[in-house]
Amino acid sequence: MKRAFVSAGSNAISNAFVSNDAIRLRFECDERKDSVAYWGAYGSSHSIALLTRNAIVPSLLQIGPILHPSIDASASENIRITSIYLYDYEGVAIIFAGDSKGSVYLWNQYHTHTINSEWNLIQLLNGISGISAVCAGKTVRNWFFLASVSDGVIIAWKWDINDSACIREAPVEINLSNPSDQRRIVNAMSILPVNTQLEDRVLVALGGVDHKIFVYELTSANSWMQVLILEGHCGWIRDIQLFPICQIENATDTQELLLASGAQDHRIRVWKIMIDKRNSIDRVYEASSETILTAHEDWVTSLQWMVLPSSASQYSLMLLSSSMDNSLILWDAGTIEKDSCQYVSKRSWKPIYRLGELGGHGVLSAYAVPGVSHYDKIPLELTILTFSGQLERWHADIDTCVSGMRFAPSIGLTGHTAAVTDLSWSPQGDYLLTVSSDQTARIWAPSLLTKMYHEISRAQVHGYDINCACFVKKAPIRYVCGADEKVLRIFIAPDEIGKRVDQLSQIEPKVVAEHDFIRHAYLPELSLTNKRSGTEHNEWVSGSDGYVNLDPNDLHGAVQLPVGSVLNRQTLWPEVRKLYGHANEILSVASSHDGRILASSCKSREERFAGVWLWDTDSWEPLPVSPLQGHTCSVVQLAFSPNDFYLVSVSRDRHFCVYERERNFTESAPPYQLVTRQKAHKRIIWTCSWSPDSLYVVTGSRDQTIALWKRQESALDWHSPCNSLCLNDSVTAVAFAPILLHTHGEPQYVLAAGLDNGEIVFVRIVLENEKIIMTRTEVTLLSTKGTDVSAQSTNHMSSPSSTITRLAWRPGSDAELTLAASSRDGSVHIYEMHRSIFEDI
Repeated sequence: MKRAFVSAGSNAISNAFVSNDAIRLRFECDERKDSVAYWGAYGSSHSIALLTRNAIVPSLLQIGPILHPSIDASASENIRITSIYLYDYEGVAIIFAGDSKGSVYLWNQYHTHTINSEWNLIQLLNGISGISAVCAGKTVRNWFFLASVSDGVIIAWKWDINDSACIREAPVEINLSNPSDQRRIVNAMSILPVNTQLEDRVLVALGGVDHKIFVYELTSANSWMQVLILEGHCGWIRDIQLFPICQIENATDTQELLLASGAQDHRIRVWKIMIDKRNSIDRVYEASSETILTAHEDWVTSLQWMVLPSSASQYSLMLLSSSMDNSLILWDAGTIEKDSCQYVSKRSWKPIYRLGELGGHGVLSAYAVPGVSHYDKIPLELTILTFSGQLERWHADIDTCVSGMRFAPSIGLTGHTAAVTDLSWSPQGDYLLTVSSDQTARIWAPSLLTKMYHEISRAQVHGYDINCACFVKKAPIRYVCGADEKVLRIFIAPDEIGKRVDQLSQIEPKVVAEHDFIRHAYLPELSLTNKRSGTEHNEWVSGSDGYVNLDPNDLHGAVQLPVGSVLNRQTLWPEVRKLYGHANEILSVASSHDGRILASSCKSREERFAGVWLWDTDSWEPLPVSPLQGHTCSVVQLAFSPNDFYLVSVSRDRHFCVYERERNFTESAPPYQLVTRQKAHKRIIWTCSWSPDSLYVVTGSRDQTIALWKRQESALDWHSPCNSLCLNDSVTAVAFAPILLHTHGEPQYVLAAGLDNGEIVFVRIVLENEKIIMTRTEVTLLSTKGTDVSAQSTNHMSSPSSTITRLAWRPGSDAELTLAASSRDGSVHIYEMHRSIFEDI
């Protein structure tokens, strides 16, 4: 078994997204990129997602390993990674991060042969105040790690480079709060090594909410010395970046630095700092204002220095800035001679590029890294973190000079930014629907070329948290969703979805007549209803703008995917119907396998509202038997048996109910009636699932058990034919695999179970000598490289870090099995396996 795909949005925090510090300064060294495994990292909930390149299409970024701090899953729901530092070069990777609880973590890995090498985790701090920023710097002999705590304290750790075991020295603290008890919270830090022959020294710049920049010198002897205070900003300082103008070995008397700072006053200030090193005891620091840059119209959120080749003999010093005005600006600061590394004394500070999209919600941070070139040019990639938690990208090729670059959009990384509450495969299994508390519904489809899934449609952008969704299993393709409102909404698939799926699968798209063509929808202002696009809304008809080639080498654009605002606003599904009847927020919805009946439930603390409503999918009217009674409080999941003879519901009242379809039902209204109501567990029942032959139903509960149920031959009652299986945490999701195996002539079922701690386990249910045995089975999880990394259950780097909310097997091939899992940490995981792994056990 291997993890085929994972998606997760980023935390909407500027410091929660970083690029690899080892490669983001100079862009002319192509051999340096070959020594890099991780190109960036971002915080997703309380985990860290590392970015790697797709093996088939290297210009695509994808999520690689996911690092989970050692936090109890039940206690981590409101904890977020707030700041990250990443360094990866020549087989050594270091990640330094802090979270909103006040914990600081340090991971290191030696991945000379494979990126799946083991990560070593050290928890440096377990505090009570959140971490607002972290940074790190490397000298000849030591690593220096700094963390800013939201109570105004800066903590520094020193790590001897030659000691790979751990940090042995105690941290050093400095409190920036003044005597009047005003907290100077630092949310921007930068660190720069300062050359000296006597000892390691680093220069540290700190900026925060008091509009001032404090510059300190930190030595390997763990001593802090304040050397400068810079004033001028009129708002909170959001980012600081130091850059050495020149470091000439024979000019040891002085050293010149540039310090750039961006703030909420919409300005970028650049200071020139001169260091006089002629006094061997105390250095003299002098600062002067270099320039003030005022092209942004909102908060300046991030800065990055870059050195780009401008000609055969010169480099250009560039400054990249991002802002909440939804733009990036690339500033040209001057040139450097390649041979002397001496900057031209006159620096221009002119903006040469401005990138972004009209509208949007702002850019929280932006980074540039070397890209993948398909020509004899030096590639440049820009990646931004938007306020909605998505990573959007641009690329350009540097030919002869910086001013000749042309930027074009690239395929970014998208994902849910809040708990993923439900998922459903399309009736044919060719794409996946996921819904979330971030109020969006997304469509994911696999690509035969890249061997990964891509978001091809943002089907719904709602005003309420979406709790449940399912496809109606008959043509035309529609899905039903329920949110924190009393209405069920029905959406129909645009024809472009099928076309895009066929292109990704390299199938000839079907031809649809123009008059039958269903276009994407548009969402009017102050509305929750997606409207069909018509001739009066031609701007919503997709064209080439906003669509990017999946493969940059494909000059014909055979496969194109939407990006940016086009994906967010112009790939909506038209809403065709609303269903009214529930008294409270919708909680669960399910479709019969013949597609004729829809079942739904809502939140309830009273028996009168805890009924299950049945809907006719032809007329979209409630069936005469609705609502079905049986529960006393909220029904949390519904499931039809594969033959549609039964409907099972599980509830917070610790009971499950089975409703049976009448054998002499009428075609217009096939009724169901309650045949059993049974207390099944000691705690809340979260989930249920039917076996593929409709003989068994399984329930999972907070009491950490899975129970199997079967109908008695001579009665309408259902009983448990075997003992319950106890697992190591609450069972929150179960799903029978859609296959029936035979081991030694005996039938065997495979069940996937998701736990509250994010673990996914597999259970075998075997009939032996007329007895049913239910046991947890071992399944080996393979990395994408094909190496064995774990057994017994999903590996911690390849599984969600929080509660599994739903599991769903992909319909289709009996030989190749695909399992999709959603989690409260905002991630969606897809695993692939062959049925033989269960037959060989």
